[in-house]
Amino acid sequence: MKKILLAFFGASLFSACSVENIIEVVPVMITYEPQNILTTSASMGGITMSEGGNPITEHGIVIGTNDMPTTADNKISVGSRIGDYYFNYEGLAPGTTYYYRAFGTNLTGTGYGDIYNFTTQEQAPCEPSQDNYLDTGLSTITIDSVEKESHPFTDGNIEFQTLTNNSTTKIFLGFKELDQRLPLTGTYTIVDDFLYQAGDSQGTVTLLVNSYIGWEQASAKGIAGDKIYVENTDGVVTFIFCDLELSNYYTLNGKFSYTE
Repeated sequence: MKKILLAFFGASLFSACSVENIIEVVPVMITYEPQNILTTSASMGGITMSEGGNPITEHGIVIGTNDMPTTADNKISVGSRIGDYYFNYEGLAPGTTYYYRAFGTNLTGTGYGDIYNFTTQEQAPCEPSQDNYLDTGLSTITIDSVEKESHPFTDGNIEFQTLTNNSTTKIFLGFKELDQRLPLTGTYTIVDDFLYQAGDSQGTVTLLVNSYIGWEQASAKGIAGDKIYVENTDGVVTFIFCDLELSNYYTLNGKFSYTE
């Protein structure tokens, strides 16, 4: 009987000590570096490293224009418990510096990851007044429609082509976007070609202009490093050209739109 009581007492003592030694703290979080920063959007996220002894009731990011954002600022909750998350956030203001970090909340409180800051791009430097109208430097054209084609197995996975009844000139814009989505609002840098191994949604575009002048075909590619501008508003994507010189033939001014 003594052995049984002693064993019971020892087990109870061990159990009591174990409970007393549990330390409950706020969650331990890591913030992912922001990526794909455009005019009104950026990709952000984080990962939960520890729940801190209590289940995490929510995790996500906090973002604001002050240099120490908390859940009292703009809080985007994306889940609970342990996990990692990375998503594209839209609704930012152009030309604005933001500070953001990952957060996780449990019964003890809220833990945060490191703070990153980034500045969104400025808006297009010109505002063409007439949609679907381009001055090419050789002529002015009215664009009747814009077609979208998907190319899932090539370097660029989405392409836009202008169609017009009053001109033989066609504009081709190629993008490499996540899940073949429409390009988002922002400044896109012209490249000669996409690198097959490069990641998607890196803010780059290919540009080609084809036209027939009499019997001669006049073609020109965009110059690598130059910029075009995109505005995406509820699935209406507008491509803006501000005094964009392609060659001795073409200098593009104007804009045209594609509607999903």
